[in-house]
Amino acid sequence: MKRLQENSSKLLSKGGRTLEAQLHREEDNDFALFSQRVETLGRKFLSGEICVREYEAILSGMKNVMTPVVYLLDFDGTITTVDTLCFLLDKYGDPRWREFDHRVERGEATERESLVWQMDTLRIPFPDAIEEITHSIRLRDGVLEFFSWCADNNFPVRIVSGGYEELIQAYLQQWHLEVAVYANRFPGYTTSGGWQVESPPQRLQDCRYSCCKCVSLDWARETAKKTVYIGDGITDYCVASKCDHIYSLKDGALSRMLARDEIPTRHFVSFDEILQNEKQRLEF
Repeated sequence: MKRLQENSSKLLSKGGRTLEAQLHREEDNDFALFSQRVETLGRKFLSGEICVREYEAILSGMKNVMTPVVYLLDFDGTITTVDTLCFLLDKYGDPRWREFDHRVERGEATERESLVWQMDTLRIPFPDAIEEITHSIRLRDGVLEFFSWCADNNFPVRIVSGGYEELIQAYLQQWHLEVAVYANRFPGYTTSGGWQVESPPQRLQDCRYSCCKCVSLDWARETAKKTVYIGDGITDYCVASKCDHIYSLKDGALSRMLARDEIPTRHFVSFDEILQNEKQRLEF
Protein backbone atom coordinates (compact mmCIF):
# COMPACT_ATOMS: atom_id res chain seq x y z
CA MET A 1 0.00 0.00 0.00
CA LYS A 2 2.86 2.34 0.86
CA ARG A 3 4.48 1.70 -2.54
CA LEU A 4 1.13 2.34 -4.26
CA GLN A 5 0.80 5.66 -2.43
CA GLU A 6 4.36 6.67 -3.38
CA ASN A 7 3.74 5.78 -7.02
CA SER A 8 0.43 7.64 -7.03
CA SER A 9 2.12 10.74 -5.59
CA LYS A 10 4.70 10.61 -8.41
CA LEU A 11 1.93 10.13 -10.96
CA LEU A 12 0.01 13.05 -9.53
CA SER A 13 3.11 15.27 -9.66
CA LYS A 14 3.99 14.17 -13.19
CA GLY A 15 0.40 14.53 -14.36
CA GLY A 16 0.14 17.95 -12.79
CA ARG A 17 3.30 19.20 -14.59
CA THR A 18 2.19 17.79 -17.95
CA LEU A 19 -1.24 19.28 -17.66
CA GLU A 20 0.17 22.57 -16.43
CA ALA A 21 2.15 22.87 -19.67
CA GLN A 22 -1.02 22.21 -21.66
CA LEU A 23 -2.93 24.86 -19.80
CA HIS A 24 -0.49 27.78 -19.85
CA ARG A 25 -2.73 29.50 -22.38
CA GLU A 26 -5.76 29.28 -20.08
CA GLU A 27 -6.97 32.14 -17.92
CA ASP A 28 -5.31 32.44 -14.53
CA ASN A 29 -8.50 31.71 -12.63
CA ASP A 30 -9.09 28.57 -14.76
CA PHE A 31 -5.61 27.27 -13.98
CA ALA A 32 -6.07 27.98 -10.28
CA LEU A 33 -9.25 25.92 -10.38
CA PHE A 34 -7.45 23.14 -12.24
CA SER A 35 -4.63 23.05 -9.68
CA GLN A 36 -7.14 22.84 -6.87
CA ARG A 37 -8.91 19.94 -8.60
CA VAL A 38 -5.66 18.00 -9.06
CA GLU A 39 -4.72 18.47 -5.41
CA THR A 40 -8.17 17.36 -4.22
CA LEU A 41 -8.07 14.35 -6.53
CA GLY A 42 -4.75 13.23 -5.08
CA ARG A 43 -6.03 13.49 -1.50
CA LYS A 44 -9.14 11.49 -2.32
CA PHE A 45 -7.12 8.71 -3.95
CA LEU A 46 -4.56 8.45 -1.15
CA SER A 47 -7.34 8.34 1.45
CA GLY A 48 -9.09 5.52 -0.40
CA GLU A 49 -12.19 7.56 -1.23
CA ILE A 50 -11.77 6.87 -4.95
CA CYS A 51 -10.27 3.79 -6.58
CA VAL A 52 -7.33 3.53 -8.99
CA ARG A 53 -9.60 3.33 -12.07
CA GLU A 54 -11.48 6.48 -11.08
CA TYR A 55 -8.21 8.30 -10.27
CA GLU A 56 -6.61 7.48 -13.61
CA ALA A 57 -9.77 8.21 -15.59
CA ILE A 58 -10.23 11.59 -13.96
CA LEU A 59 -6.57 12.60 -14.24
CA SER A 60 -6.32 11.59 -17.90
CA GLY A 61 -9.58 13.37 -18.61
CA MET A 62 -8.53 16.70 -17.12
CA LYS A 63 -8.32 18.79 -20.27
CA ASN A 64 -9.43 22.41 -20.44
CA VAL A 65 -9.45 22.43 -16.63
CA MET A 66 -12.07 19.69 -16.21
CA THR A 67 -13.61 16.93 -18.28
CA PRO A 68 -16.94 18.16 -19.71
CA VAL A 69 -19.17 15.51 -18.20
CA VAL A 70 -19.38 12.75 -15.59
CA TYR A 71 -22.02 10.01 -15.52
CA LEU A 72 -23.69 8.62 -12.42
CA LEU A 73 -25.77 5.51 -13.16
CA ASP A 74 -28.18 3.35 -11.26
CA PHE A 75 -27.77 -0.39 -11.81
CA ASP A 76 -30.95 -2.35 -11.12
CA GLY A 77 -33.57 -1.77 -13.79
CA THR A 78 -31.34 0.81 -15.47
CA ILE A 79 -28.25 -1.01 -16.71
CA THR A 80 -30.20 -4.26 -16.48
CA THR A 81 -33.66 -4.79 -17.97
CA VAL A 82 -34.91 -6.23 -14.67
CA ASP A 83 -34.22 -5.18 -11.09
CA THR A 84 -32.06 -8.01 -9.74
CA LEU A 85 -33.41 -7.73 -6.19
CA CYS A 86 -37.01 -7.69 -7.44
CA PHE A 87 -36.22 -10.79 -9.48
CA LEU A 88 -34.89 -12.56 -6.38
CA LEU A 89 -37.74 -11.39 -4.15
CA ASP A 90 -40.35 -12.67 -6.60
CA LYS A 91 -38.77 -16.13 -6.48
CA TYR A 92 -37.35 -16.40 -2.96
CA GLY A 93 -38.90 -13.62 -0.85
CA ASP A 94 -42.13 -12.78 0.97
CA PRO A 95 -44.98 -12.17 -1.55
CA ARG A 96 -45.87 -8.96 0.31
CA TRP A 97 -42.56 -7.30 -0.57
CA ARG A 98 -43.99 -4.95 -3.25
CA GLU A 99 -46.26 -3.24 -0.75
CA PHE A 100 -43.17 -1.94 1.03
CA ASP A 101 -41.97 -0.29 -2.19
CA HIS A 102 -45.37 1.41 -2.53
CA ARG A 103 -45.13 2.66 1.05
CA VAL A 104 -41.71 4.19 0.30
CA GLU A 105 -43.07 5.93 -2.80
CA ARG A 106 -45.95 7.34 -0.74
CA GLY A 107 -43.53 8.56 1.94
CA GLU A 108 -44.88 6.19 4.61
CA ALA A 109 -41.57 4.36 5.15
CA THR A 110 -37.89 4.88 4.39
CA GLU A 111 -36.19 2.91 1.64
CA ARG A 112 -33.74 1.46 4.16
CA GLU A 113 -36.57 0.19 6.41
CA SER A 114 -38.17 -1.42 3.38
CA LEU A 115 -34.95 -2.96 2.05
CA VAL A 116 -33.92 -4.45 5.40
CA TRP A 117 -37.35 -6.09 5.80
CA GLN A 118 -37.37 -7.36 2.21
CA MET A 119 -33.84 -8.81 2.29
CA ASP A 120 -34.57 -10.56 5.57
CA THR A 121 -37.25 -12.59 3.75
CA LEU A 122 -34.90 -13.91 1.03
CA ARG A 123 -34.27 -17.65 1.22
CA ILE A 124 -31.45 -18.29 -1.22
CA PRO A 125 -27.70 -18.55 -0.47
CA PHE A 126 -25.83 -15.47 -1.68
CA PRO A 127 -23.43 -17.41 -4.01
CA ASP A 128 -26.42 -19.14 -5.63
CA ALA A 129 -28.09 -15.76 -6.15
CA ILE A 130 -24.99 -14.43 -7.91
CA GLU A 131 -24.98 -17.40 -10.27
CA GLU A 132 -28.69 -17.07 -11.01
CA ILE A 133 -28.47 -13.32 -11.62
CA THR A 134 -25.52 -13.58 -14.00
CA HIS A 135 -27.31 -16.22 -16.08
CA SER A 136 -30.87 -14.87 -15.99
CA ILE A 137 -30.81 -11.05 -16.17
CA ARG A 138 -30.39 -9.24 -19.49
CA LEU A 139 -28.24 -6.19 -20.06
CA ARG A 140 -30.19 -3.22 -21.42
CA ASP A 141 -29.62 -2.53 -25.12
CA GLY A 142 -26.81 -0.09 -25.83
CA VAL A 143 -25.08 -0.34 -22.43
CA LEU A 144 -21.84 -1.84 -23.78
CA GLU A 145 -21.62 0.78 -26.52
CA PHE A 146 -22.27 3.56 -23.99
CA PHE A 147 -19.51 2.40 -21.64
CA SER A 148 -17.12 1.97 -24.56
CA TRP A 149 -17.83 5.54 -25.73
CA CYS A 150 -17.23 6.89 -22.21
CA ALA A 151 -13.92 5.02 -21.96
CA ASP A 152 -12.77 6.19 -25.39
CA ASN A 153 -13.43 9.82 -24.40
CA ASN A 154 -12.18 9.61 -20.78
CA PHE A 155 -15.61 10.43 -19.36
CA PRO A 156 -15.69 9.19 -15.75
CA VAL A 157 -18.50 6.80 -14.84
CA ARG A 158 -19.67 5.58 -11.45
CA ILE A 159 -22.49 3.16 -10.67
CA VAL A 160 -24.44 4.16 -7.56
CA SER A 161 -26.87 1.53 -6.32
CA GLY A 162 -29.15 0.55 -3.48
CA GLY A 163 -28.33 -3.08 -4.31
CA TYR A 164 -25.32 -5.20 -3.39
CA GLU A 165 -21.85 -4.36 -4.70
CA GLU A 166 -20.86 -8.03 -4.84
CA LEU A 167 -23.84 -8.88 -7.06
CA ILE A 168 -23.19 -5.93 -9.35
CA GLN A 169 -19.47 -6.61 -9.79
CA ALA A 170 -20.09 -10.29 -10.51
CA TYR A 171 -22.67 -9.36 -13.13
CA LEU A 172 -20.39 -6.78 -14.79
CA GLN A 173 -17.44 -9.18 -14.92
CA GLN A 174 -19.20 -11.43 -17.42
CA TRP A 175 -19.29 -8.45 -19.80
CA HIS A 176 -15.66 -7.51 -19.00
CA LEU A 177 -16.83 -4.15 -17.69
CA GLU A 178 -14.57 -2.43 -15.17
CA VAL A 179 -16.67 0.29 -13.59
CA ALA A 180 -16.44 1.86 -10.14
CA VAL A 181 -19.40 0.81 -7.95
CA TYR A 182 -20.77 2.57 -4.87
CA ALA A 183 -23.39 0.35 -3.21
CA ASN A 184 -24.42 -1.69 -0.18
CA ARG A 185 -22.47 -4.79 0.77
CA PHE A 186 -23.41 -8.29 1.91
CA PRO A 187 -21.97 -8.93 5.41
CA GLY A 188 -23.78 -12.23 6.07
CA TYR A 189 -27.13 -13.74 6.96
CA THR A 190 -29.72 -12.63 9.53
CA THR A 191 -30.73 -14.80 12.46
CA SER A 192 -33.84 -15.83 10.51
CA GLY A 193 -31.77 -16.91 7.50
CA GLY A 194 -32.26 -13.88 5.27
CA TRP A 195 -29.71 -11.37 3.98
CA GLN A 196 -28.18 -8.57 6.00
CA VAL A 197 -27.59 -5.12 4.48
CA GLU A 198 -24.38 -3.20 5.17
CA SER A 199 -24.69 0.38 4.00
CA PRO A 200 -21.68 2.54 3.02
CA PRO A 201 -20.57 4.61 6.04
CA GLN A 202 -20.59 7.94 4.17
CA ARG A 203 -24.02 9.56 4.05
CA LEU A 204 -25.72 12.93 4.28
CA GLN A 205 -27.22 13.67 7.67
CA ASP A 206 -30.86 13.56 6.55
CA CYS A 207 -30.53 10.66 4.08
CA ARG A 208 -33.36 8.11 4.23
CA TYR A 209 -31.79 5.56 1.89
CA SER A 210 -29.71 2.44 2.54
CA CYS A 211 -27.02 3.73 0.15
CA CYS A 212 -26.72 7.52 0.10
CA LYS A 213 -26.16 8.14 -3.60
CA CYS A 214 -25.85 11.89 -3.03
CA VAL A 215 -22.42 11.27 -1.47
CA SER A 216 -21.12 10.73 -5.01
CA LEU A 217 -22.23 14.22 -6.04
CA ASP A 218 -19.21 15.92 -4.43
CA TRP A 219 -16.90 13.61 -6.35
CA ALA A 220 -18.84 14.19 -9.57
CA ARG A 221 -18.82 17.98 -9.26
CA GLU A 222 -15.09 18.02 -8.53
CA THR A 223 -14.52 15.82 -11.56
CA ALA A 224 -16.45 17.45 -14.39
CA LYS A 225 -18.20 20.60 -15.53
CA LYS A 226 -21.59 18.87 -15.79
CA THR A 227 -23.19 15.92 -14.03
CA VAL A 228 -25.53 13.50 -15.77
CA TYR A 229 -27.72 10.98 -13.95
CA ILE A 230 -29.29 7.86 -15.47
CA GLY A 231 -31.81 5.93 -13.42
CA ASP A 232 -35.25 4.46 -13.01
CA GLY A 233 -36.32 4.11 -9.38
CA ILE A 234 -37.22 5.66 -6.05
CA THR A 235 -33.66 5.69 -4.68
CA ASP A 236 -32.51 7.70 -7.69
CA TYR A 237 -34.72 10.72 -7.07
CA CYS A 238 -32.64 12.58 -4.47
CA VAL A 239 -29.36 12.50 -6.41
CA ALA A 240 -30.94 12.84 -9.86
CA SER A 241 -32.81 16.00 -8.90
CA LYS A 242 -29.47 17.67 -8.07
CA CYS A 243 -27.70 16.79 -11.34
CA ASP A 244 -27.45 19.00 -14.42
CA HIS A 245 -29.07 16.51 -16.78
CA ILE A 246 -31.33 13.53 -16.06
CA TYR A 247 -32.27 10.46 -18.06
CA SER A 248 -35.13 8.55 -16.44
CA LEU A 249 -36.57 5.25 -17.62
CA LYS A 250 -39.90 5.73 -19.38
CA ASP A 251 -42.83 4.93 -17.06
CA GLY A 252 -40.48 4.23 -14.12
CA ALA A 253 -40.85 5.47 -10.55
CA LEU A 254 -38.14 8.11 -11.07
CA SER A 255 -40.01 9.53 -14.08
CA ARG A 256 -43.22 9.76 -12.04
CA MET A 257 -41.51 11.49 -9.12
CA LEU A 258 -39.73 14.00 -11.37
CA ALA A 259 -42.99 14.76 -13.20
CA ARG A 260 -44.73 15.27 -9.87
CA ASP A 261 -42.18 17.92 -8.89
CA GLU A 262 -41.92 19.39 -12.41
CA ILE A 263 -38.20 18.59 -12.74
CA PRO A 264 -37.03 18.29 -16.38
CA THR A 265 -35.89 14.86 -17.55
CA ARG A 266 -35.40 12.98 -20.79
CA HIS A 267 -37.05 9.56 -20.94
CA PHE A 268 -35.26 6.51 -22.34
CA VAL A 269 -35.88 2.86 -23.05
CA SER A 270 -32.43 1.88 -24.31
CA PHE A 271 -28.92 3.27 -23.89
CA ASP A 272 -28.78 3.70 -27.65
CA GLU A 273 -31.08 6.71 -27.18
CA ILE A 274 -28.90 8.12 -24.39
CA LEU A 275 -25.71 7.69 -26.41
CA GLN A 276 -27.19 9.33 -29.49
CA ASN A 277 -28.45 12.29 -27.48
CA GLU A 278 -25.20 12.72 -25.55
CA LYS A 279 -23.17 12.73 -28.78
CA GLN A 280 -25.42 15.47 -30.13
CA ARG A 281 -25.44 17.43 -26.87
CA LEU A 282 -21.65 17.31 -26.53
CA GLU A 283 -21.18 17.81 -30.29
CA PHE A 284 -19.41 14.51 -30.99
